[in-house]
Amino acid sequence: MSSGGYGVDLAGLHLAEHGIKSVLAELRHLGIHGEETSGRTLGNLAHDPATWGDEGLYAAVYAFTDRWRWGLRAMVGDAEGMVEKLADTRSTYEKAEADAKEFFSGVLKDMYKKFDRTAPGIFEQRQGGGTQP
Repeated sequence: MSSGGYGVDLAGLHLAEHGIKSVLAELRHLGIHGEETSGRTLGNLAHDPATWGDEGLYAAVYAFTDRWRWGLRAMVGDAEGMVEKLADTRSTYEKAEADAKEFFSGVLKDMYKKFDRTAPGIFEQRQGGGTQP
């Protein structure tokens, strides 16, 4: 929908919504369902010192993931809110577009019906040499 420099890219809104949902799904995949909102999924990456091969590296990764867990938690909450708002915005624009199409379709149908009823009278006047409308 675009007019005079203003436009809303409904497909773009849908892609953004889908992209954020995909990221959230990946976070769910990394951890137990429901943990993505707690930020614990990031902590699951540093769950075992043996996995990292070095105690110092493990301690650094663990400290990093523990600190970022809170940041991730806030970002996931924001992302979920963005998905809802994007969906609401897209839905609102789609409804407005459908309503506008329906309205103008009705206006055009009404105009056509009026024209159709008055047209023979106009043409008869022209053919009979009477006054022009």
